[in-house]
Amino acid sequence: MHMNNKMLLSTYSEVYVIDCTTLMYLQAEDHYTHLYTAHGGHMLLPFALSQVVGALAEPVHQGLRLYRMGRRSFNGNLLIVC
Repeated sequence: MHMNNKMLLSTYSEVYVIDCTTLMYLQAEDHYTHLYTAHGGHMLLPFALSQVVGALAEPVHQGLRLYRMGRRSFNGNLLIVC
C-alpha cells in the first residue's frame, strides 16, 4: 500500500511505514532487511531484501533509483547516495 511518497509493509501484527524520499540504502541480513535513511535513521524489517526491493519497484515509485552494490546484500538509492 502506498501513500504519496510513503510505502506501507505489514505483517500479521505490525505495520512499517517507509518514507521513500529519505531512503538511502538497504542491507540484507539473512531473511531480514536493514533500511537506512538520509537522516541517520535505521529500521530492521522482517522481510527479505528481495521482497522490499520488489515492493519499491512498483510503478508508484518511478522516481526511486535503486542500484545493487555488491553481490547480493546492498541496494542504494542513487538519487540520495550520489
